[in-house]
Amino acid sequence: MFTMIKKFILITLVVAGLYGYHNYGDDRSDSLPSVAPREKITQETDESLIRAKNYALGLLPARESWPEPVQIMYHMIFMEETINPIRARKDYLPLESLSMNLQHAIIAIEDHDFYTHSAISMDGIVRAMMINSSAGEILQGGSTITQQLVKNLFLSNEQTMSRKVLEAMLAFVMESKYSKDDILELYLNSTYFGMDCYGANRACENLFNKAPIIMKLEEAALLAGLPNSPSTLNPYKNPQGAQKRQERVLDAIQHYGFLTQNQCRKAKSADVYLRNGAVISHQDNMVL
Repeated sequence: MFTMIKKFILITLVVAGLYGYHNYGDDRSDSLPSVAPREKITQETDESLIRAKNYALGLLPARESWPEPVQIMYHMIFMEETINPIRARKDYLPLESLSMNLQHAIIAIEDHDFYTHSAISMDGIVRAMMINSSAGEILQGGSTITQQLVKNLFLSNEQTMSRKVLEAMLAFVMESKYSKDDILELYLNSTYFGMDCYGANRACENLFNKAPIIMKLEEAALLAGLPNSPSTLNPYKNPQGAQKRQERVLDAIQHYGFLTQNQCRKAKSADVYLRNGAVISHQDNMVL
């Protein structure tokens, strides 16, 4: 194992060196030779980097057999290998095509200060520790949206201290490569909402038979509550549980200033119509 790690580090340094040289060449102020346009040189350098990486990987055992720290190191360097296929999906939506109601709902219930903290939130960790300690059970995880995203993409659900450290490392790398808007967009397009739906586009179609951009506030709050426990909060199987979670999401949206008390009250009293014809009625707390 130690020999393989040393070999991987050496290969990584070679590939990283090529990548650094390529970036340095892009930033140089001196003119490039007239015989080759900048775009052609850039493309050829990219292709050389890919060939070098593929050759280096050919010297190592199959990636599935690598120790987890080595796999995580690879993800840190080549994170785009996982991100780009997600962005290339036909059902992938840019942030502007995802309802602001949904964006506010997700941020409020999952990570209310997402845009102001770094990859991890010490306030969130301390708050979760206090809530869990007083409750005697795990009610909050303290993970940021970035941490949740990297865990979903690169790690298992195993809850260990070493796994949380790897999660934090990946989160810092992701925030060095992608903007907050990029990360929120990726989260909304890859998170599991239950019902065999990954991403808000599929989930919104499955639940409401509409595009996410036109979701109403009450619909967005219902959808935003599902990642917490997709199987047990499935509105088709447990509408009462989904409704209670939706109300908690609406309270969070109001608490963090994304809507007024009157808007929150109206959303709580509005009926939610599901694709199968069922109606979640908040006026009489029944499902019709």
